[in-house]
Amino acid sequence: MLFEELGRMPELTFSEIDDRLRSYMQESLDKGLEFARLLPGDTMIDTKTEVIGLREDIVRLRHQLATQSFGPDIVSAARNLLAQSPLDMESQPLEAVQHACEGVARARVENARILAARLEGRYDEASLRDPLFEGLKTNTLPPLPGEEPATAPSVLTFEMLGDRYLAYAGKAGNQQKTLGDLSRSLRLAYAVIGADKPATSITTADVALLAQVIGTVPPNYAKLKSKTSLVEAAAANISGQRLEPATQEKLFRFAKAALKWAEAMELIPKQPGANVKLPAVKKGSKKDSRFPYSAEQLNTIFTSPALTGHRTPSRRMEPGDMLIRDGKFWIPWIGLYSGMRLGEIVQLLKSDVKHESEIWYFDVSKGENENKHIKTAAGVRRVPIHRALIEAGFLDHVAKAKKGERIFEDVSFGLDGYPSANFTKHWGRYGRAISFWTKKTTFHSFRHNMIQAMKEAGVPKEVRLEIAGHEGEDTHDNYGQGLSLTKLREAIERVEYPVPAIRSAATV
Repeated sequence: MLFEELGRMPELTFSEIDDRLRSYMQESLDKGLEFARLLPGDTMIDTKTEVIGLREDIVRLRHQLATQSFGPDIVSAARNLLAQSPLDMESQPLEAVQHACEGVARARVENARILAARLEGRYDEASLRDPLFEGLKTNTLPPLPGEEPATAPSVLTFEMLGDRYLAYAGKAGNQQKTLGDLSRSLRLAYAVIGADKPATSITTADVALLAQVIGTVPPNYAKLKSKTSLVEAAAANISGQRLEPATQEKLFRFAKAALKWAEAMELIPKQPGANVKLPAVKKGSKKDSRFPYSAEQLNTIFTSPALTGHRTPSRRMEPGDMLIRDGKFWIPWIGLYSGMRLGEIVQLLKSDVKHESEIWYFDVSKGENENKHIKTAAGVRRVPIHRALIEAGFLDHVAKAKKGERIFEDVSFGLDGYPSANFTKHWGRYGRAISFWTKKTTFHSFRHNMIQAMKEAGVPKEVRLEIAGHEGEDTHDNYGQGLSLTKLREAIERVEYPVPAIRSAATV
């Protein structure tokens, strides 16, 4: 009968395992507080030595977490935590054991860190940081004999759910920019639905309210006074300025993704508001989103000090006899004569500059560097290098790059993990200083210039699409292996601009 009962026992969900981990952590915190109060009075124990030992434990445990390779003590504690009966110790799914091992290690890291802080008198550092244990009490003692032990809160709040989803998204390899956008979306959702609301109590009406707020809240909602709720701000913004449609879509999509994930992980029984949509918004024409640079702007850019001669490496906005031909010099010229996206240019490797049948071209692909990103499948393409770049000595610059490294190592990736972030900031500052910046023109405007120049030169649409890395509109466009380099180079070489020639190294 016992074995039949065990056979019918359902496997623990990750949510149930987390509840057990929280109880385990609460018990550890209570014992830690008792230890911290009793230890200083024990003349046989050296407090400093205890703290050193705790710090060493933290380093050891964090190494196990980083490698996901846990010691026998962690595995044993995890199996005890999972066991639903004495006979259930060795029959647990590996995924559950691994999840429990991670949780036990995290609990021990937090407990050791808090205990060390207390022993050193640093109570400002004795609060919980790990989101898995958010809401637990750090100031309770173990129960006395005969008392009922305190139970850890088991209600999964919306914010706790969001923290778990953020942790999952981080492990899934998302870029920091994406994680930042996701966090922003969740914070907005907490403000509307309620961070402390039980996740299982979120309704379709809550999601519909979130959609309504996202669709009507003003763009400066993050700067509103604390007395004004987002719901009130959205309701008051009847005819005011609203978020861009793309921003609205991203905020709502990310919030719904967290709820969809929670359903898949069985944290909630069903995703609320799965079919709720944003209020209908009139989307502006894509043609209006960015303008090409005007002839006057192009002349200002390509006769400016950074591209013709500047005073010092750090004072490129001032005219001078120095001309450093690094990323800040070449990237604008490549943008003008290739139409490539800024991110595609900045992350170019030395191996991405190739030649075939005496035609030099950019191989826009993920290549050998796992940190490279291509926006779309159509973005993987070959773009012939314009003669203006070759005649100015661009290939000499490529030759100086180290094997396997980026051509423009001087332009570092942004903290968000995107290759274009830092150069975008530089270009905005430079544009304001040299007076070619406007709200409707950015580095992406070079892409518009290139496409417009190809149109005016009579380059066929299918050729323009392939050079720009745009998807074709018809199924027919998806057949075949793409146009020949000869055909693509003919199109590239038709492109001309009313700008001075690129200054070669010989003219510096």
